[in-house]
Amino acid sequence: MAPTVVLDYGKDVGGLPYFTVSAESGSPQLKAGYSESARYVSASGDGGAPWGEGDPARSDTYTVTGPGTITNRSVQGGERYEEITLTSPGTLTLTAAGIQYIADRTTADGYQGSFVSSSDQLNKIWYEGAYTAQLDSAAAGSLPGSWRVGGGVLDAYGSAPPNVGLLNQGGSWGDYTATFDTNLVSNQAGWVVRGQDADNGYVFILNAHDDTGGTPDTLQELDLHDGTYTSVGSTPLPAPLTSGSWHTVTTTVSGTTITVSLDNTRLVTLSSTSFPAGTTAYPTGTVGFREYTGEEAHFRNLKVVNSSGTTLYSDALSTASALSAFAVPGVNPVASILDGAKRDRAIWSGDLNVEGPTVYDSTGRTEYLKGALQLLGSHRLSSGFVTGALPPQDALHTGAAIPGTTGTYSATYSMYWLLALESYYLYTGDTAFVQQEWPVAQAELAWNATQVDSRGLFVTDASDGADWDFYDSVKTGAVTEYNLIYYKALLDGAQLATAAGQSTLAATYTQRAADLKAAVNTYLFNSASGLYRISDTRTTGVPQDANALAVLYGVAPAASDASILAALKTSLWTTSYGPVPFSSDAGYSSVISPFAGGYELQARLATGDTAGAEALLGTLWGHMATPGTDFTGTMWENIATDGSPGLGTTTSLAHGWSTAPTSALSGYVLGAQPVTAGYATWSVQPHPGDLTWAEGRVPTPARRAGGVLGGRERHRPVRHAGHRALRHQRHHRGPDLRRGQPRGVGRRSRRVERRHVHRGRRHRRRPRGRGPRLPHRSPARHLRGRGEPRRRGRTGRLHLVRAGERHLLLLRDPVRGLRGERHLRVPDPDRRHALHRHRARRPRLRRREVLLHRPGHHRSGRIDALRHRERHVPLHRHPHGRVRRGEHVQAEGARQRNPLHQHGVHRPAPGHGEGLLSAAGRLVRQETAAGSPTPASTGTGGRHVLRRAADYCVRITIEPQTLSANVWRFASHAGHSQPR
Repeated sequence: MAPTVVLDYGKDVGGLPYFTVSAESGSPQLKAGYSESARYVSASGDGGAPWGEGDPARSDTYTVTGPGTITNRSVQGGERYEEITLTSPGTLTLTAAGIQYIADRTTADGYQGSFVSSSDQLNKIWYEGAYTAQLDSAAAGSLPGSWRVGGGVLDAYGSAPPNVGLLNQGGSWGDYTATFDTNLVSNQAGWVVRGQDADNGYVFILNAHDDTGGTPDTLQELDLHDGTYTSVGSTPLPAPLTSGSWHTVTTTVSGTTITVSLDNTRLVTLSSTSFPAGTTAYPTGTVGFREYTGEEAHFRNLKVVNSSGTTLYSDALSTASALSAFAVPGVNPVASILDGAKRDRAIWSGDLNVEGPTVYDSTGRTEYLKGALQLLGSHRLSSGFVTGALPPQDALHTGAAIPGTTGTYSATYSMYWLLALESYYLYTGDTAFVQQEWPVAQAELAWNATQVDSRGLFVTDASDGADWDFYDSVKTGAVTEYNLIYYKALLDGAQLATAAGQSTLAATYTQRAADLKAAVNTYLFNSASGLYRISDTRTTGVPQDANALAVLYGVAPAASDASILAALKTSLWTTSYGPVPFSSDAGYSSVISPFAGGYELQARLATGDTAGAEALLGTLWGHMATPGTDFTGTMWENIATDGSPGLGTTTSLAHGWSTAPTSALSGYVLGAQPVTAGYATWSVQPHPGDLTWAEGRVPTPARRAGGVLGGRERHRPVRHAGHRALRHQRHHRGPDLRRGQPRGVGRRSRRVERRHVHRGRRHRRRPRGRGPRLPHRSPARHLRGRGEPRRRGRTGRLHLVRAGERHLLLLRDPVRGLRGERHLRVPDPDRRHALHRHRARRPRLRRREVLLHRPGHHRSGRIDALRHRERHVPLHRHPHGRVRRGEHVQAEGARQRNPLHQHGVHRPAPGHGEGLLSAAGRLVRQETAAGSPTPASTGTGGRHVLRRAADYCVRITIEPQTLSANVWRFASHAGHSQPR
């Protein structure tokens, strides 16, 4: 029995496998097999090799001839287990074996977003979804490519298309002669002249004497146009072309003539004027090499000379730096996010629709989504159809639209691209990118319109009717789910049109969406069952996707939401591992889909069915997050009804389309979502369900420099602010937070008070006449004053909001930012206030200003905010009776001044919150399906807002790049609430 070692990485990882050999004898063959699940560990690995990018097999074999490090050429993108064995006699000593990790490396402490709650299971689900998206991500240029330099030569190893690598210069070269040496290692050696890009140019291929893929000892002559090869000739070689020997190739292009020579013997002269129909003549272009899967050749001494004898390029191709001169095949030109780590390792538009919000709410690495959208959009067809899937190493298509009507993969995946683009815009506010991609989006919507029938419904046929359930047959006719995706595409198209300055088109798309909604409810809703049909041609069976999307997108009448979701539970929740996607009478697979289930999860949360959402999270995603035989620390592509991977060995166990809970927990449970593009306005509407507490943050665009929205702020040094803060505290009669004693007790307090009696007069300057000097109990009279006083910088420390019977206070250190909250309960008018503290260090009096307030009791030394007509008016009450008025903040509509500039608030270090108010930062109550009030705070600015509704409280914090929220329940007994 062969010796075997199994490595367990603890969770799914991905990259380039390597093995460090310290000693060997007998030149044994080392074999490594890769598996995501312990269920499928073997010397050959599990199944499901990728078609998009990466190693075409799930095992690799190496003949070891001496010490050194062996590194695999291709990516093994997803594996938790690695079985290493010897398949031939010999001995081998390994000092190291592992994976050169190449996916996104952001660690949890580097996440821009976060979520943590009282439920360990939900915490695991959130982070495992985020890590799944990371494992599926590829930074620009991170994929290893199929060329290497070693032994003084360029080793070109074959790959799937695009497999042409051109020089990064020479696009305008016309007439020239290119010369190089080649050694055929396996099957063929190919090269390109007058290349435009990886899909266009003249291609020549030498077939070796032992070629297994083509006619041996032959020169192939090809015209490559838009990725399609057309043969323009074939020439037998004068002598056998054996592997292992070097040969010199010379190619001359002059006008329409192309001449190829081998070892100074002319093989053929071609004229592009005689090429067959369908080919393209190229008057200019650069040079490069081409190797397909299963082919390998070495190249050296490339030289390009123009017709006048001037050297255009020359390199021996013997050092690693030579690769930088080429667009190496297999290297991804832009950052992108793939569908799965192991399979398919391709960019799929449908997966982007889920992966996008996952990334936006966790790592915040938006470049992965932007690059994927750009690459797919660049490959749109002339009909307007956007390609739904591409390998990440494909080059950006820069020419005219590719000819064709429909392509990869289907009508729905063509529309998913537009949904993902709008999602990117909503979370990032990247208007420039929307304007760049707008022609593609407009063409896509134009193609969609051609698929609408006389009833106003979107229809598909066998050519474009495939969907996420690729293992099922295509769906044709008016498919309900497809029409709902088209409905969302029209609404999203209206948003994108507005961003692109096309208001007329936006109105047109909105009207089309309304018409489509009416048609769906007229023709595709079964009034007898109260559910939506699969399609107009398949009327039996309950589809999960169609009914969940109808609720989520608001196509179903609001009064029907609860009954539809209840019916889904009755018909589809038939396993212990999540709902099946179709009822048994539908005729489709019963494999559980986290992709379709993610839409049901969002629909339940959006309509207030938090209990149903929690149950769905626990069964479907909770199963994947539970340690066991198939545990990978990532989210699976699908699940069988017995709880095993849904497609057996081929199942991708790190699949981005299954990560919906990450954005759902942030966007619904925590409740933080953008309302308009780039968080220009936002909402916090938590659905905590059975959670005791939850807290987290979501990344927002860094548009607010230094944490403020605009305007100027003048402030004095902190040392003066500290003095004033202490003086204000001296006049307050509350407890001494520093010692738990009445104010003024202790030597330090008395010393501080004496000092401020001495220094106080210098700081008590009356503001320059902007209204009368008023007693501190008369803020209303001050509002009737004329003008505003000159603003004077002060260090605001603590901000107060009244919620129910509690006063909720936020303390902010001028250097270290928000440090904690204080809860003040006032159970009856006669009881003196008591300050309760949690999660915060004992404040330093020189750094804080204690601000307490009871109804009807105006005390000096605090900052309040009063509502006056349509304006929030921050006031600073000076301890000596002056009322100083801060800047006005318009609640809604009109031009806003800086809502954070309150008189008496010192500007903190960049990144820290400042201020209590937000423009339009008001409490909004919305009725859920159950009729219970749900809080929602919305705003366009501001930093800290606390709101209370029902039996829980939410704290919202806006910083330059994040929106944070904390949700916790109030204790039922008399006392303060506290996150656990």
